[in-house]
Amino acid sequence: MVLKIGGSHQAVPSQSNAVTASILSINFKREYPLQILLAEDNAINEKLFVNILTKLGYQPVVARDGAQACEQALTGHFDIIFMDVQIPVLYGLEANRKIRSAAMAQPFIVAMTANAMREDREACLQVGMDDYMSKPLRIEE
Repeated sequence: MVLKIGGSHQAVPSQSNAVTASILSINFKREYPLQILLAEDNAINEKLFVNILTKLGYQPVVARDGAQACEQALTGHFDIIFMDVQIPVLYGLEANRKIRSAAMAQPFIVAMTANAMREDREACLQVGMDDYMSKPLRIEE
């Protein structure tokens, strides 16, 4: 946003930029230390999400298909998994079922999908996912 003050133009950060700057603080990881797995096959979505997490101080592990996500989840320790529902090889809902059936400390699993219908959200929650985010991802979420 540009304001004209006394004949000169000055750039003023918009309110949404100020909110974004306060949300994306590297101090966030200090308050909430988490090991994060991102299961995402779309390169653009992956880059966006990794960028957001990096600005929060995290270094997420990335899996590009559901089978990789299961392997990572079962052999590593993750506090939270962001799981693309339409990920290839092993869809997100099936990957979630495998993780949930394992005898291990269970991570918080968030479904991510472009399908924003109410029944899509309910299907994710019914198979044991803890939360749901629709794509495209928004920093505020």
